[in-house]
Amino acid sequence: MRILTASFVSPDEFLCHLRDAPPERALFYRSRGPLADGEPVVVDVTFPGLPNRALVRGTVRGPVAGRGAWIVLDEADASTCAFLLRLARGDSNVDPLVSRQFDRFPADLPVECDVERADGGGRERILSRTVDVGAGGAFVRAVAIPPVGSRVTLAFPPAGRQGIGPIRLSGEVAWTRRAAGPCGFAVRFADRSAADARALRSALRRASETGRATFATA
Repeated sequence: MRILTASFVSPDEFLCHLRDAPPERALFYRSRGPLADGEPVVVDVTFPGLPNRALVRGTVRGPVAGRGAWIVLDEADASTCAFLLRLARGDSNVDPLVSRQFDRFPADLPVECDVERADGGGRERILSRTVDVGAGGAFVRAVAIPPVGSRVTLAFPPAGRQGIGPIRLSGEVAWTRRAAGPCGFAVRFADRSAADARALRSALRRASETGRATFATA
């Protein structure tokens, strides 16, 4: 799956290239290169005010030679699309300090979180799913959100017939989100065993080619 870079000089330019007609959203991708109708792609969106690159899956529709094509955005990434739309319209604000050193990739993975709360509330276990995963951390969906600074160990079960899990990755809650996108918390990885670090690197190498992280070797 190809990753297409869509950089816009302003939020207004992004909005001009977005066709928002729920349940279908589409983004016009400018390109002089070949695009195949029906080709699955990942669009890497950037515009001023967006603190981190946003990766959104989609399908090429109606390519026009020498101009580009509409990319129909995947419903599975609807929350990301809605966040981009609100941010571009000025309906949402983001903390400028929330920035990443590493790329994140869409990853809807089951995860078990062992949390040691930073507010002295003891330990708790959260069963949930991730939104994205990268070399530096992951974002986990949650309703009961642990406070920033809480220690967390994420356990990913084996996936697929040749799963390489379970993988355990430890870190701490770096920031939380209660609006403007899926609610949950971001974990910044700290302690990793050699085997788990290799498994994570392998998953991210595949993600750089497919645009989606998975811990299955396929």
